[in-house]
Amino acid sequence: MYFNPFVKNIFYILPSVIKKIYYYRNSFIYLLSSSYYIPFFVLFRYHSNYRYVQLLDMFSVDYYKNSSGYRYGLFYVLQSVTYNSKIFVKLFYNFKSPVISMTFVYESANWLEREVWDMMGLYFQNHPDMRRILTDYGFKGFPLRKDFPLVGYTHLVYDYSNKRCIYKNLSLTQIQKK
Repeated sequence: MYFNPFVKNIFYILPSVIKKIYYYRNSFIYLLSSSYYIPFFVLFRYHSNYRYVQLLDMFSVDYYKNSSGYRYGLFYVLQSVTYNSKIFVKLFYNFKSPVISMTFVYESANWLEREVWDMMGLYFQNHPDMRRILTDYGFKGFPLRKDFPLVGYTHLVYDYSNKRCIYKNLSLTQIQKK
């Protein structure tokens, strides 16, 4: 794999954006500040020394009851075809700071951000089409959060008298030890 010498020196160009840089398995991992990350993505996409023109993947992780103060981690995987290299970008969020959509930089972020919204509940500001993509429109909650119940809030059953599927609320009884 080709090593891009400009990738290592990005810390000196954007010191207020990048908190830490890791090197793991021939890839750089950037830990960014959740306030000023837009210049990082714009620079890495359009500058001729970087040319990370593909957003391969984007996902989030729920760090429930974390001591750092951030509940959600948002991860981007970028690829440069010109330099044949990948980088991983980490952002940490809570609901106090807004998540700005990356669709104006990477068009492939459209469906990936909708998936993160649907599964984790991170709302993206300035997104052109923010609606559910994997669950029903009437679905309540976000299934990949750690505080979401394992069986959900409702139960889908077939009603033979009406000959259609209906949702019923679940009532779970807990067995208590005597």
